[in-house]
Amino acid sequence: MAGEGTAPPRGARGLFSWQILLLAYAAGILALRAPVPAGVGLLVLVLFLGLYDAPRFRPVLLLLLAAAFGLGLGLASRRLPAPPAHIPQWILERDRVVLSGRVADVESRPEESWRAVLDGVSCRLPDGREETLPGRLVLTWVKPETPPRPGERVTAQTRVYPEGGLVNFGGYDFSFSWIARGVFWRAWAMAGQARAEPGGGISGAGSSLGETLAAARARVVERLAALAPPDQPGALVRAVLAGDRSGLERATVERMRAAALSHTLALSGLHLAMAAGLGLILAWLLGRARPSLFLRIPLPRLSVLLGAPLVLLYLWLGGAGYSLLRAACMFAAWGAALWRGRAGAFLDGLFLALAAILLVSPLSLYDLGLQMSALAVAGIIVLAPAFDSLARRAAERLIPAPRLRPVLRWPLSLLGVSLAANLALLPLSLRVFGEVPAGLLWNLLWLPLMQFWLMPAALLSLLPLGLGLPGPAAFLLHCASLPASLLLDLLARAEGAGLLRTLTGVRPLWPAMLGYWLLWVWWLARRNRNGGRKDLVLAGLAFCLLAGPVAANAWEDARPRVAVEVLDVGQGQAVLVTAPGGRRVLVDAGGLSASGFDMGRAVVVPRLTLGRDPVLTALLLSHTHTDHAGGVPAVLGALRVDSFVWSGLEQGTKTGERLLTDCAAAGVPVHAMKTGETLDLGHGVALTALHPEPDFTAEGLNDLSLVLRLTWNGRGLALIPGDAEQPAIADMLRAAEVQKDSPLAADLLVLPHHGASGSVNPRFYRAVAPRLAVASAGWLNRWNFPGCRTRAAMRDLGLPLYATAADGAVRVSWDAPDAGPVVATALGAPLPLGPCPEARQARISKAKPAASETEADTEASAP
Repeated sequence: MAGEGTAPPRGARGLFSWQILLLAYAAGILALRAPVPAGVGLLVLVLFLGLYDAPRFRPVLLLLLAAAFGLGLGLASRRLPAPPAHIPQWILERDRVVLSGRVADVESRPEESWRAVLDGVSCRLPDGREETLPGRLVLTWVKPETPPRPGERVTAQTRVYPEGGLVNFGGYDFSFSWIARGVFWRAWAMAGQARAEPGGGISGAGSSLGETLAAARARVVERLAALAPPDQPGALVRAVLAGDRSGLERATVERMRAAALSHTLALSGLHLAMAAGLGLILAWLLGRARPSLFLRIPLPRLSVLLGAPLVLLYLWLGGAGYSLLRAACMFAAWGAALWRGRAGAFLDGLFLALAAILLVSPLSLYDLGLQMSALAVAGIIVLAPAFDSLARRAAERLIPAPRLRPVLRWPLSLLGVSLAANLALLPLSLRVFGEVPAGLLWNLLWLPLMQFWLMPAALLSLLPLGLGLPGPAAFLLHCASLPASLLLDLLARAEGAGLLRTLTGVRPLWPAMLGYWLLWVWWLARRNRNGGRKDLVLAGLAFCLLAGPVAANAWEDARPRVAVEVLDVGQGQAVLVTAPGGRRVLVDAGGLSASGFDMGRAVVVPRLTLGRDPVLTALLLSHTHTDHAGGVPAVLGALRVDSFVWSGLEQGTKTGERLLTDCAAAGVPVHAMKTGETLDLGHGVALTALHPEPDFTAEGLNDLSLVLRLTWNGRGLALIPGDAEQPAIADMLRAAEVQKDSPLAADLLVLPHHGASGSVNPRFYRAVAPRLAVASAGWLNRWNFPGCRTRAAMRDLGLPLYATAADGAVRVSWDAPDAGPVVATALGAPLPLGPCPEARQARISKAKPAASETEADTEASAP
């Protein structure tokens, strides 16, 4: 194409110059948060141009690439909303306030909950003062009487929390995507704690039109909810048709996730593609009925004419959410290309859409949905033709009759499309979620049913609904729910048979992610043209990027180093111990009492698989309280655990028996560790149980905590006492008095019971003689852990006090048995803890919590 007609010159394997500059611009945007990966990506792009596009590889191009990179970085920096200068004192003190704000955006969530982004938020404080919060607030509203609508004003009596929490080494930064949208605050409310009222409008030009369209859509969605079958198949129809996921139960969502069908629940480019595909089908049917029509309007143009209204209808019905808007940009670009007769310009359409999105909103590149959409579409464009070619050859070899070949080719091609998207998404999916579903074949059943049955019947129901004919509309919605009923029934049966599983993989580091995608570029280069040594250079670079993290981990494991990492699991505890040689044990696995958020799967497992094989030498449990044991099932199910170790004193309890069942299901042996018993981790590193003694009795589970001491060649490195309170501490002190060599001594003290004031014991601190202390607690938790008396005691002893509430995850390491501890925190600058004096905390602790207080406190730690 180069030099012909009006087409711009292409190079670098078919990319226009502006597309190459767009890649550099995107790298500059990423440099705002990840300068090293973005810089390496830019260098790889320059190398690629030098290898495959020598005619354009000139100094002026390098200058343009640098300018595009700088432009992306500069615009991203300017567009990033400035964070609040400080956190108001009443938020730190966890005062309940009456907040009020205008709904700017609404998203439905499973289990009858809604997430509303509020603008112009004002709060009435307990003393009657009014204070306006800078930026936006996201309100999670559980079971409202009527869902909130854009433009309405919502008033809620609740607590306000800063955006953030659960900050771990290598963790995906979900909070930044919210902050990039100007959201700095969070709040939660149950049904009766909030109300929505008309008024306020939607900010920006054309607000009256936007408010009218949003109100009309809300009425249609409410009518659909009333007419659709009131079961899970009906809820699935509402989710697919209008993005209303509020009727879905969590079990349904989990089954869809395990079957690799979650992408069909979040309205995105897939749904707009299906709407546009209906336009193509209508155009083809019209052409079959009247072949002369194609002489006046070619099939591509007729498809655009018929598909565009359906895409616009679906865009409106889905609420014109962020994911649908960016997908609409892509389809607009593709539609324009098809209208001009450029049927193969899908990659150009993708680049045009991304250019439009990133020039208007550079920070949207940090939106996970945009990243996944762009990668999936790119994978389909680049890889699906190869899979379709394989499907065609398979059909030709296996089926002699040409008319019957599509019966095999179409399903195989559809599977190829899903496989292409998932191959492109694989590194990002593993990096963010730490797992990939193993049920890609379910797409072969569900996607055709969606395209040819559910979507046409559901969209057709809008016609009688608009004409005021609820009976026919309900009938069509019932028809649309039939394939959903079939799917959910099959998924339930598959789950019962143990066939719905997800695969836990190594969460790749950024060099491996870049190397993986570069490997596909090398494959395409080899497939399109034999580049000889050029391809070898590209393959070598991809191999180095892929192998680099593996070599780095091998070098790290070979070092004589012991590390103790207290993970940030909110108001809970999970401690990762790493010994020389790479052997790892986990003490507790965190957990929250709120339903619907699995701390083990969302936080602990991703941390354990960051650049590492999903293997644990042992999983130890101090006691069975949810904040320590809630994440255990996820760890047992996702990782290969050599043994599960606990005290065994809680065997026979409901929670204890459930954990034993989970161990049996995972094939993990169980060991009851006794006081004085040692778990050998090799190289002189060991964990020794110090408590409870066999004859020890306690009123609660806290004092039955399995207390562990980590040693290296006999020297105490860390003491991990679980939730031990004064009776357990006194028992340990009595046992220590009859022993020699300071059996409690350790450099690091993980403070008992999350640093609660009730566990303060100066004798215990003197016996341990730590160099530093760490408290595992949630930010702004309702108990104000670590307690004020604990803080004062650490201050009086001159001990550095770290807290996951303020510092994120805390890692303490030793490079030799006689070396001092080295501390690293996930947060560079600590956040403020809840205020003292202790008198205020005592008043808060004695106050009876409201019905939703536990839910709000646990959600405050959730992303």
